[in-house]
Amino acid sequence: MRIFLALPLLLSTSLALPLPNPEHKTIPGNVSELIWGGKESPLGMFPFQASLSIKKSTGYMYCGGTLLTKRHILTAAHCITGFRKGSMAMLGITDRLNPYGSPWAQVMDIESVNIHPRYRHGNDFPNDIGIITLVADVNITNYVRPIQIKADDDDLATKGNGWITGFGMYKFINGRYLTSRDLLWAIVPIINWERCRKFFQFQPSRLRCLVSPRAKRMRYKPRQEIWDSITLGDIVLSDKQMCAGAKGKGIGKGDSGGPIFVMRTSGTYQIGLTSFLVSTEEDWLHQDDYPSVFTRVAKYCDYIAENTQHEFVCE
Repeated sequence: MRIFLALPLLLSTSLALPLPNPEHKTIPGNVSELIWGGKESPLGMFPFQASLSIKKSTGYMYCGGTLLTKRHILTAAHCITGFRKGSMAMLGITDRLNPYGSPWAQVMDIESVNIHPRYRHGNDFPNDIGIITLVADVNITNYVRPIQIKADDDDLATKGNGWITGFGMYKFINGRYLTSRDLLWAIVPIINWERCRKFFQFQPSRLRCLVSPRAKRMRYKPRQEIWDSITLGDIVLSDKQMCAGAKGKGIGKGDSGGPIFVMRTSGTYQIGLTSFLVSTEEDWLHQDDYPSVFTRVAKYCDYIAENTQHEFVCE
C-alpha cells in the first residue's frame, strides 16, 4: 500500500495510476512485499474497502475508498476530479484483476461525485475529500459493510498505530511501477503532528500527487488557511491532516483515497484517507523520515452527513 501526493494511490499518494495493463497481470498472487511492506488480506477482513476505477478524459485511473452507506463511498477529492460516466466501484473483493473470482463481489457503476467545495489541487492538498454516489444500493453482507467514524477521534488519530489498506504500488523495478492485484494491508505508527511538521522541511520538488504516474511534480508554496495551520518548509499542514508511516511500510501510487483506520473492541474506525506523500521511490521506502499525509475524516463529519443525506452520521 502506498500513498503520496494525492495518491489515487495507499495505501499512497502518488497520482492515481491507469488501470493495469496485461504486463501487470503477471504479478504472482503471493507477492506481498509492499502496500509497501504489506500482507495479503483474506476475503472479508476489510469489508469496507472499495477499489475505484475512475474514467477521466485521459483514460482510467484507480484509487481506494471506503463504504459509508449502501449508496455512498468516501475517497480523496483528487481521485474524482474530472470524473466521467463509465467509472465503477468494486467491493467484496481481494483480487482487483479478477473481481468476480469472489462470490461476494459487488461491482457498481458510479452515478455522481461530490468534491469538497474548498478542495484545491496542489500545495498541501487542503480538503482532499470527496463522496461517491453509486447508481444503486449495495447489499450489506459480511464481505461488504460500511466503516465507522468517530466525531471526536483525538484519542485514536494522534498516537499509537493505524492500519492501512490498498491495491496500489507495491514495487518499483527497472523504472517500472508494479501495482498489486491483491488487497494488501500494513500497520504503521501514527506520527505526532508536530514531528510531522518538521519532516516536511525539504524542497518542494520532492512532493508529488499519488493520482497519476504521468503527473508532473508540482511546486508547493506556503499560505495561510482560515483554520489554524503551520508552515512546513514549502507546504502548509492544517489540523485537518495527519501523518503516518514506517521504514519499509506505507502507502504508494494507487492507494489514494484509501483508509487509515484503527481497530477497537467497539468497532473499526476510519481516522484518515490517503492524500499525499514524497515523490521519489527511495523516500517511499523511508516513510518514517518522509511520512504519508492523510486527510483527517473526523474533521469533515458535517460535510459527510450533508452529502449522504444524513444516511451516514459520525458517532
